[in-house]
Amino acid sequence: MFRKSCLIFLVFTLFCLPLCSQSGDTLSLALTPGASLPLGESVDLFELGGSIGLSGDYPLPFLSGLGGRGRLALGLSPTPADTNLTTVSLAAGPVLTFPLLPKLRADIEVLGGASVGLYEGESSLGPFFSLGGGIAYQLSPTLSLGLGTAYQHHFASSLTLYQGLSLHLGTSFQLGGRQAAKLEIREITIDPIFPVFYKYYDDHAVGRARIKNLESGPIEEVTVSLLVDQYMDRPKICAVVPRLKRGEEAEVELFALFNAQVLTITEGTKAAAELQVSYRYLDTAMQQKSVQTVRLFDRNAITWEDDRRAAAFVTAKDPEILQLSKKVAGIIRSEGNWAINPTFRIALGMFQSLRLAGVNYVIDPQTP
Repeated sequence: MFRKSCLIFLVFTLFCLPLCSQSGDTLSLALTPGASLPLGESVDLFELGGSIGLSGDYPLPFLSGLGGRGRLALGLSPTPADTNLTTVSLAAGPVLTFPLLPKLRADIEVLGGASVGLYEGESSLGPFFSLGGGIAYQLSPTLSLGLGTAYQHHFASSLTLYQGLSLHLGTSFQLGGRQAAKLEIREITIDPIFPVFYKYYDDHAVGRARIKNLESGPIEEVTVSLLVDQYMDRPKICAVVPRLKRGEEAEVELFALFNAQVLTITEGTKAAAELQVSYRYLDTAMQQKSVQTVRLFDRNAITWEDDRRAAAFVTAKDPEILQLSKKVAGIIRSEGNWAINPTFRIALGMFQSLRLAGVNYVIDPQTP
């Protein structure tokens, strides 16, 4: 009888593991060996026994802390007559998880299902009910150790087959390898880029974003960086948030240090901007990314929100500009009326030289 129960448990485990691993980072498994203490009517019929369970937890994405739990358990309860009652139960139900400390959490479960009882060659099938709770210490984002207890009631038709209290230790591990980062990046806005101001964006915000901590505990060393492909040599660190509590949000400004490649843009274009957020959770490095489309104007485009931005087109140290200005200034200093301020005379001479050279201002029809 006991061998038959073990075989059922083993077959379920071998079937469940590869199936659950396909669910990725959201599903976790827990192996919980423990002891069972009879209660109520079962006190006079059974002695202290043992049990082992395999549980699977799946968090609900729309409600923090609430999830579903399924469990297959095998129990062995000896009797004073040197016989054993073997139970195999399969149950499922909701579980509520809430943090106590940064690495310590507690949970409450309510499970219902069916159980099979095997005793002296006879078997019975009936309902099963369990109410329990426990605490778990998070060793890493993918591994935790826990201690729990649960009241269990096995029925044979309408009669009680066994009722008792189980005490168990457990190891829970996340399937699918490394746990996915649970940080949300939202409300990302990146303004259009004017290449002529490419140095300006190093310390003036080019956009904003909001980040929210969806991990089960606080996260630390939250670093936000931005990289625009082709037009930046390396990511620009925009902000560093020392700590975010569970469920806490933060708004950060985005900056960018462009290279001279943006000045080669002769027509408006679009590029991929990668926003990366790295942080530490339970002493483990985590990372979340979001790719956005950013618009870049041509190198001659400008916005007239501030007239002083026209100075971006002034290249006073350009060799051709220096050569022209020196020649004009030399001519003005050697000729003309000395009663007029020399600086004013040089300005008049530069204006007249540009006019004679045929340099005219043409209004851009696309820029009011």
